[in-house]
Amino acid sequence: MGLDKVRATLDLVFDLATSSTGLTIEDIRISRGVSRSTAERMRDLVDEMFGPLERRRDGKTVRFRLHLPKGLNFVTAPTVAEMSELMSVARAAKAHEPARADRLESLAGKVLVALRPADRRRMEPDIDARLENEVWHHTPHPSAVRHDVLEAIRHAMLTGRAINIICHCPSHGTPTTHKVVPFGLVLGDPAYLVAAAVGESVPYLLHLERIAEVLELDEEGHRPADFDLRSFTERTIGTNTDGSNRASAGSRPDVSAGHTL
Repeated sequence: MGLDKVRATLDLVFDLATSSTGLTIEDIRISRGVSRSTAERMRDLVDEMFGPLERRRDGKTVRFRLHLPKGLNFVTAPTVAEMSELMSVARAAKAHEPARADRLESLAGKVLVALRPADRRRMEPDIDARLENEVWHHTPHPSAVRHDVLEAIRHAMLTGRAINIICHCPSHGTPTTHKVVPFGLVLGDPAYLVAAAVGESVPYLLHLERIAEVLELDEEGHRPADFDLRSFTERTIGTNTDGSNRASAGSRPDVSAGHTL
């Protein structure tokens, strides 16, 4: 079975386990974008591996639900990425929407408390590391940053590796390549990668929307121990009272702190 099929089946396990009313074959077919026969095979696979599925008659159709056996609650447990995202959004909302931030932080705390102690201890160091590597420079909203680019940079930072990135810059006719050590991500609109050239310590900003490709290198790359991403962001970008970005694209907000590409 290919990786995409494994992922789709595990996603179906999650949906069947968290649905209060159950899913019909038609629900599975539409949500997965597959034929009815494929939806039936996916249901049968879940029934065989994780079942038995509960079958509930709803008129002429049948709804399926999954009651996970004890010990399989890892399927519905949050991931490090999900918890980090929730806590990061809560932090970003503090400046302009404190009530929203309080609710999100309360939710994050409740989710963590509900985890098994062993799972919580395992996840907390990775959550902390991810939060140290990312800040929002205003309340988040959708941007054009590609998910695969973000995840590649995040993985390099967590593993302490340098990266090669290919950027499309309006001022250059051809793509440019940068070999850098990633220092952190500044999310928002626009969004930036904070990085320094390999062998140098002065960071600069690269527009994440312009990054077309990220290649993790077999070369160590760690930001300085005394580097503070939040302080750097406030000094070089900051936010206006309405949450908009103070630094214009391509500006040099602070020569001592690098430049923007």
